[in-house]
Order: sequence, then structure tokens, then C-alpha cells
Amino acid sequence: MSITKADLLLAVNGNLERDETDIDRQINRVLFKVSNHKTFLADIKTTDTIDSDTVVINVPDFFKKLDNIRLLDTDNNVFSNYLDHISYTEYLGAQFASHRSIPNQYSLFNRQIYFFPVPSKEFTVHISYFKIHPPTPDSISFDDRFLNVMESGSTYEVAYNRGVESQIQLWGQRYADDLRDVEKYALSPTQNTRFNRF
Repeated sequence: MSITKADLLLAVNGNLERDETDIDRQINRVLFKVSNHKTFLADIKTTDTIDSDTVVINVPDFFKKLDNIRLLDTDNNVFSNYLDHISYTEYLGAQFASHRSIPNQYSLFNRQIYFFPVPSKEFTVHISYFKIHPPTPDSISFDDRFLNVMESGSTYEVAYNRGVESQIQLWGQRYADDLRDVEKYALSPTQNTRFNRF
């Protein structure tokens, strides 16, 4: 079952005894807060390539935290091992001893991913990452396990935004409780890299 904007609008109007018609901004605030709270949403991006001329790519849209990176050798259709994380300082120091090979390390700096060593040929980058929910209440990515927090959060945001003083404290507390309750659904990062340094 999925959560829809219509369901949330119906719940908010019932909870506050109102006739709201547009609560997109309030839903977006809840989507951002919930997805920023823990690692609830994950995605994989496979559209970037690196080669001897391109060793830096941008992080994906709505990127929150990296899970892992692997490279696909398109000539042989073979995946590399998970790449190891190094600091940006280590990356800068390693550049001077650079040789062309299969990258086995990466650095994340200023919303860009840097690969080392310089690729000897073209590779497709597979980035597994945790993300922030896009600001799109018309398509909610959270499943029905998040229904309570989405309803209480949306109700609180509307009560606060519309100045329904008698309901702000009640729904603010329910929202905080529901946000705590969904923590058990947080996703764990991949732990099979050689060094766990995320």
C-alpha cells in the first residue's frame, strides 16, 4: 500500500476539522524531515561513466549519504569489488603517484566523487546511496509503515501554519512520537567493503 497526497489531505481535514484543499508545502516539510531524520530511502545510480579523462562525477540528486560504489567493466560485463573510501587529503596526495589502472578507491568532497587511480579505460559507476525524499507530494516514496508519521506530521504542519493553536501541541507530540517509532525502519549501509570508513 502506498501513501497518497489525497489520503493525507483527508486525514488532516478530519483531524483538524478543516476544509483544506492544498497542503503540498506542509507535506513537503514532513517528507524532508522524515527522510533527513534517518536512512529510510535508498537508490542506485548507474548513469555515470569514468575514463582516463573523467575521474570526477557529481553525487546523485537528493543525495544524503553514500552506501557503496562499484565499477562495471563494460567490455567484460564484470563488476569490481566495492571501492574503498579515502579522505580528500589522501586523494590529493595519491594523485602525484598516479598510474592508470582500475580504480579501487574514491574520495567524497564538495558533493563530488573522485576516483583513484586514474582509470585505464571506461567504467560505468554504480552508486548505491541513501537519499532525501524529493519535494513531490504527488508521488510519495514512503510505504504504509510511515503512514502514522506522515499523517501526524502533516496535521502538525497544517495546524502550525494555519495558527490552529489548540492542536499544535497535541499533534507536535504525536509527530515526535511517530518519528521515533519509525526509526526501526532505517536502512543499514553495506558492510562488505575492505575498510568500513563511511
